[in-house]
Parts: sequence; structure tokens; C-alpha cells
Amino acid sequence: MADIFELQEEISGHISETLRLKVSGPQKKRLMKRPTKNTQAYELYLKGRFFWNKRTQEDTNRGIECFQQALSVDPNFALAFTGLADCQIALGDVRVQATPPKESFLQGQQLANRALELDDALAEAHGTLGHASMHLFDWPRAEKELRRALELNPNCAQACVWQAYYLAFTGQFEDSIASINCALQLDPLALPVNTSAAELLYFAGRFDESIDQFHKSIEMDANFLQAHLELARVYEQREMYDDALAEFAKARELSQKSPGSLASLAHCYAVSGATADAQKLLLELTEMSECRYVSSYDLALIHHGLGQKEECFEWLNRAYEIHDGWVIYITVDPRWQSLRGDARFSRIVRLVGLAPAESFPAAHATETVQKSPRTAMSLKRTSRKAIKSLAILPFMNTGADPNMDYLSDGITESIINALSQLPKLRVVARNTVFRYKGREVESKEVGHALDVQAVLTGRVHQVGDRLIIGAELIDVESDSQLWGESYNRRPADIFEMQAEIAREIAETLRLKLSGEDKDRLARRYTENAEAYQLYLKGRYHWNKRTIERLEKGLECFQQAIAIDPNYALAYAGISDCYAFRGDVGLAAVLSKDAFSMAKKAAIRALQIDDTLAEAYVSLAHANMHCFEWAEAEAAFKSAIKLNANHAQAHQWYAFYLLVNGKADRAIAEARRGLELDPLSLTAQGDLGQILHYARQYDQAINVYQKLLDLEPNRYRVYLWLGLVYEQKRRYEEAIAAFQKARSEDNTEPLVSLGSAYALSGRTEDAREVLKQLKELSASRYVSPYQMSVLFLSLGEESKAFEWLEKAYEQRAEWMIYLSVDPRFDRLREDSRFTDLLRRIGFQTTRKAT
Repeated sequence: MADIFELQEEISGHISETLRLKVSGPQKKRLMKRPTKNTQAYELYLKGRFFWNKRTQEDTNRGIECFQQALSVDPNFALAFTGLADCQIALGDVRVQATPPKESFLQGQQLANRALELDDALAEAHGTLGHASMHLFDWPRAEKELRRALELNPNCAQACVWQAYYLAFTGQFEDSIASINCALQLDPLALPVNTSAAELLYFAGRFDESIDQFHKSIEMDANFLQAHLELARVYEQREMYDDALAEFAKARELSQKSPGSLASLAHCYAVSGATADAQKLLLELTEMSECRYVSSYDLALIHHGLGQKEECFEWLNRAYEIHDGWVIYITVDPRWQSLRGDARFSRIVRLVGLAPAESFPAAHATETVQKSPRTAMSLKRTSRKAIKSLAILPFMNTGADPNMDYLSDGITESIINALSQLPKLRVVARNTVFRYKGREVESKEVGHALDVQAVLTGRVHQVGDRLIIGAELIDVESDSQLWGESYNRRPADIFEMQAEIAREIAETLRLKLSGEDKDRLARRYTENAEAYQLYLKGRYHWNKRTIERLEKGLECFQQAIAIDPNYALAYAGISDCYAFRGDVGLAAVLSKDAFSMAKKAAIRALQIDDTLAEAYVSLAHANMHCFEWAEAEAAFKSAIKLNANHAQAHQWYAFYLLVNGKADRAIAEARRGLELDPLSLTAQGDLGQILHYARQYDQAINVYQKLLDLEPNRYRVYLWLGLVYEQKRRYEEAIAAFQKARSEDNTEPLVSLGSAYALSGRTEDAREVLKQLKELSASRYVSPYQMSVLFLSLGEESKAFEWLEKAYEQRAEWMIYLSVDPRFDRLREDSRFTDLLRRIGFQTTRKAT
């Protein structure tokens, strides 16, 4: 697994040599460029792209999770930020429309900018930023970024597609068709590219050509939703309503009644005279909008079709305000033809930043298209002396584990991306070659079908600690092998192989590398590859945040230390494992013991490397739970000084500020953490908790409900939501939330359920929970703080104080929240309570936040 970078580069190098390409210095650097030096982060990135390419809401969310995990391993992984940006934009764009669009596009823009801060030569990030800029109505920026993307990688089919839409939206239809033709030549079998070509012909008023192109897409995949949906719109414009309704029905079936398909069908009913059916669907969509996002643009179109202009413009203005994914299509969508002379319509077009069009382009206006130089390539075979075109077929996963498909797919895509940066080599893009995934085909047959001179095939097989990759390059014309190689490497060879493979590539491509090129490896925290692999495994387990996985993580970190006793990062990992075993959420062991060991490990890490921000964060976390407030503040400030972009430092520092009476600063710090890690569920949850403890309950509920939209099965969010409902005396909702939050790893939801029972008058149910907790305490840790909460809810204040004293002696996980926990508000004037706050050392001892 660790050899993945070197193997891909070696294959790329051999292909370049075999094809006798002349590669310039900058091209050599791009070819040898590593997206990350961390193999675990790279694997997570590949898995994220695997899911993103599925283009569904569920898979997009899974892609987000993978990219976030990649960034937790390597915070400077620019490609992972680009992947996050693509996913975020997709959630608000026209194909998915799962989240409020403006927020999605802004986050996508922010993430793409972050990628470019890390690597301003990343074509993918420039293309993504161009895409986001269109949706944010920043047309000059969109043009600039898309142009830059294609300068960096002329073979990027996706950038050609986005550029084609930009040109259409800005009225440049001939250039738009030329750009999409370029994309088709680069990626001729990609369904999204073929469907985009058909849609752009539709926007250009070339309806017959558009219909033919949509039929080609459907021939490629009869179940491709977008082709049926958009073909129906063309039929609607041709007033072929029976055909349109048939295609809309197919799209509705394939989409499982998505809002977009229902809205398009409703508009067709409206313009074809089936008003009652249109009204029925409009009502259904209105009801649906209460629980999920429904496009304002689509609702405006339905009202327009029904002749309801006022309602139409009300929704169209709303679409502009929220940057609905469809609103940038307003100048090219022929369904608005009858409104183009309306001043209100022209005003919206100008607000979007586009030039008002007097009419939709007539069919004859773009019949003759002048192709740009980039689109002059022909798909017909021509006589070539040198090999200048290549298809890389999906590498086969020949192992027994189907879950390794993401790795074999990722290796294929990485080689495609590397070689496609060479302007003199035409490389067939991913979507086209992946049409052959899982199919046994002859290389010669594929070569002729794709009009390439060479085809690369490969196999991936992992056996124990060996990664075996075989690759073969075939000359299509002669059906003979040009080059072949088999690689069998150990993951432990990761550092040495990077240098070894770089030399092999240089020799194969006859490159002259400078000393700086040869010494490209970044700083190492250990020189021992085995220790490094163990550290990566430890972090992998730690990120799962379960009792079992924390134990495995701790074991891995300890093994790493046994190999390299001066491995500071591994000590920081040990500290984090100890801390999370005793912290809120798990509380699996006595907090006093857990945080004492966490503190010791963090101090050891800093003795080895006092510039390690991660270790300062770990130390500050432990200091708080040891009631060492001055030390905690100092450690947090050191961490942020060393790494101002360390999101976790800001998040935990926010809690420090909160419990010490600085709620406004805490909220600002939590928002800063969220800015740095905008898609992190943990960062969003932290903000929700701080708003809760600051008594901003409605805002906290909004945060939690958004979190549940992203991850409905995250039990901790139900716990937090239940606690807020309890404070608002919405006890039935609180009880329902706590029941959903029940977890085998934690007793907090059970205690909270008992408390809600008591407060709602269900005393017997509360005492039954108390009985269960006493039984559980015989076999596992039950927090005395939580027991205090339950007794207080039952009105037994004396017992509540007894348990609070136990919690203080044990440094129980929740004690650092005592100064702000609203469940104890009734005790804040009690001298016993203020004395306890004083002993804990809070800077505030009387009033809650």
C-alpha cells in the first residue's frame, strides 16, 4: 500500500519513455509531483473520489467523510480540499439539490481557495473554483479560473465542460459548442459529458441535434436519469407533449420522485393544458419543501407555466437571493421565452450579472460552428509516426477483498491524471475508460473504439504486507506489447521507494533532475517506516472514537514508540487516546486516571519536540480536565501561535473560554474553528454545544438539526438536541431524542432520559433508570456527575451534592462544564455550589453564562 505513489510514477515514467515523448522541465516536475506524502491520506482521497464519481446525494456525503478524514491525516493535502469543494458544490447544484445552495457554493469556494493556497498550480482546484464562481455570480473570476485550469491541464475534460456552460451563459454559443466538442473528444464515452453536450445544443436552440445527442446518451445507459429528464424538456419545447410526458415519467421513476423531476413534470403539465395535474404536483412539492430543499427556480417555472406571474416572480427573486443552482441558467433556459421582455425578468438577469437576452437563440443562429484550435482533433485514425494517444483501462482488483476496489480505481485515475498533464499526449479521460470496468475486452478492440494508439491495462492484488501491481502497455496497431512490468513491494519501503522510483522515472524519461528535485521529501517526524505505518494505523483507529478503536489506536502508538522512542507525534497520539477514553462521550474509565496519563504523554511529546502544535493541544485538553486553567490557556495559545489553522485548537480553546465566563469570545472561537474545518461534524457539534451553554437554545437547535440532515444516525447529536429540548421544557421531544441517542459505549443518554422522565413527572420511569444505572455500575464506569444530574432532577439535592463531591474527587469528565451547565442553575445561589466552583478554579464562580 505504501508503494502506491512510486508505482504510479514508475508506470507513468515507463509509458512516457515507451511513447518517446519529449517532456519539458516544468512538465517533468508536474509528472513527478506528489499530491501528498501520506499514504493513508491518499487512500482516503481515492475512496472519496470513488464515491464522488457516483454523483448521488448519499455517495456525495460519503465522499465528504473520506476527504475530511484525509485532511485530518494530512491538513495540507490540496487535492482533498478540492474533493471537499466538489462535493459541497454538488450538494447545492442542479443535479442533487440537497442543501441550501448559496451556503454550499460559498463553502465550495472557500475550500477551493484553500486548495490553491496550498498548491496554486492545481488545475483541478482552479476548475472547481471557476465552477463555484459561476454560481456566486462572479463571472470574471469564473472565466479567469477556468482559463487557468485549461492552461495547466489542456486535457481536463471537466474543465472544458464547465467552460462550455460559462460560454453559453454569457451568450457565446459557438464557442460553447466548440468547448463541449473538445470535452467529447477527450472523454467520448462519458455519460455526463455526452448529456452536457446535448443540453448545450438545447440551449443553443439546436433541438433536433440535441434530441439525437440525448438518444446517444440513453443508448449508453438506458437508466441515466439526467438524459431522460433533459430530453423531456426538449420534447416539451417542440410541443411533443406525449413524448415529453413519457420521458418525464421515466425520469420520475428513476429518481424516486425527486423534487427536480416532479417540478419539470409539473411545468410540462401546465404548458400542455393539464392544469389540475400541475396544481396537484405543485401542492406535493410545497409539502415536500417543509422537510427538504425544493428549488425556488423550479417553483417559479411551474407558476409561470400556470400563468401566475406574481407568484412566479416571487419565487424567481427568491431563487436569485439564495443562489439557486438553476438561476445561472436563466439566460439560456427556453422556458422563460415569453418573459424576456418583462422588466422584472431583465432586472433579475442583471442582478445575476448576465446580459439580458431579447430572445432565446434561434435554431439557425448556431447551425455553423467554428471550432477552436483545441477542438480540431479528429476522432478518425490518422497516420502517426509517434504514439501520441493513450487509453488507460481500469486496473482490475484481483484480490479476494472487494472493498479494495477503491484502491485499484484510484491507481488508474492517478495515472490518468499524471499523464494527461502532458500536452503532446492525448489521454482518454476517466469516465470513458471506466465504461470498460469489469468487462473483459481486447486491447486492440478498445484502442480502435477510442481512436488511440496504445492501451494500458493493469492488475492490483494485496497479499499480506505486499502490494502487487502488474501493468502492460499494448500497441493497438500491431497488437504487441510495448512495455510490461510487475511490482511487488513492502509498505515499509515507503521512504526509500520515493527516491528510488524518482530516479527510475528520470532515467526512463531521460530527465536531468536538480539537487532540489532529488531532495523533495518533506520533513519526517520519524526515520523509521514501520513506526510511521503504526502511527498511521493508530490515527485511523483513533478517528473512529469508539472504546474498542481507541484501545487499538493506543496499542499502535505504543508499538510505534517501542520502535522509535523519540517519535513525538506518536506520544501526542497516546495522549489523545487516553484523553478520549476518559472524556465526555465515552467516559469508559476514571477521568482522573485517563487525563493524568494523557498529560504525561503530551509533556513527553513536547520534551522531544517543543514546536509540535498537536502536542500543545493535547496538553491543554488534559490540563483543563485536571483543573489546571492557567496551564491550559498557555498551552492553547502556544498551539495556535505555532499553527493558527489548527481547527481542533480553536474548538477546544472555545470551551476553555466558555467555562471561564467568556461566552462571546467562546462563540467567536468556535466559529473560527468551523471556518477552518467547515464540513466537520465535530466542529459543528462543538458550536451547537457552546450556543446551548450560552443559553442560545434556538440557535443550538438549528445547528443540531442541520447536523442531523448531514448524518441522521449520529447518536451524540440526538443527545445534545435532547438536552436543549429539556431546557425549553419540551420534554416529550427531549425523551424521544434521548431514546434515539442510546449507545452501548456510553451511559449519558440513559441518565439524560431518566432526568427528562423526572422533570416531566414520570417519576417511576426515572427511578427505574436509576436502578439500571446502579446495576451497570457494578460492571462498568458510571459518571458520578451524571448521577448527580439524575438525583437533582428527582428533587434530591443532598444526594446530588454527594455525587458532585465524588465527581470532583474523580475529576469526572463533565466537571469542567459545571460553571455553565444549565441543569444546575437552581443551585447557583447555594454556598455549597459556589464553593465547589471555587475549588475547581473557574474564573467565574456565581452566575452562569
